[in-house]
Amino acid sequence: MGMDVSGLNPRLVGVEPKFPDNYDELSEEEQRAYWDERDEFLENNPGFYFRANVWGWRPIAELCMHAIENSGLDFGDISWHYNDGDGLKTQEDCDLLANALEYMLEEDDNIVENDDLIYFNSGMWNKMGSNKFVKQEKCDELNERFTPGGHTGMKSRILFTSVVDDNGDVYTPSHSINYGRIKTFITFLRNCGGFAIW
Repeated sequence: MGMDVSGLNPRLVGVEPKFPDNYDELSEEEQRAYWDERDEFLENNPGFYFRANVWGWRPIAELCMHAIENSGLDFGDISWHYNDGDGLKTQEDCDLLANALEYMLEEDDNIVENDDLIYFNSGMWNKMGSNKFVKQEKCDELNERFTPGGHTGMKSRILFTSVVDDNGDVYTPSHSINYGRIKTFITFLRNCGGFAIW
């Protein structure tokens, strides 16, 4: 499950390949040719479509809301944690958001590489080296030190690094996105002509 973000008026190069009506009758090679053509179209048209799973989308949405607030932008009420068609409706607004995101990220010295992670503390934590959520008691302890945030009305808490507890154990919030994906979203914003989240 994830969020599909569609450009409303993207700058396009070429024509989107049409899904073949007889796809099931095509050979594997012909099916692969369609997907290769579609991949090439999407690569050449970065404002056409952006997708993120729920775990990755939440940090993107929170970073956007943080950038909007920090830059004093007024886009009205936004509900970007839902796939109900909300989004920005003009290229001008998308450019303003892209600028605000770039400014915010440039100000953080911890981000230097595309695979550097940006975390959003929604109240759930992972212990480094484990793929399991930590128990509620430990989450509560970490949340006292690092205020959780989110679309529940609480102030967002964006973290640019992992955290270390008093025992020397390393923890990260459960929601994260790498810097490279944020840059891809910024490129989408600069080319989409407005967007809707589905």
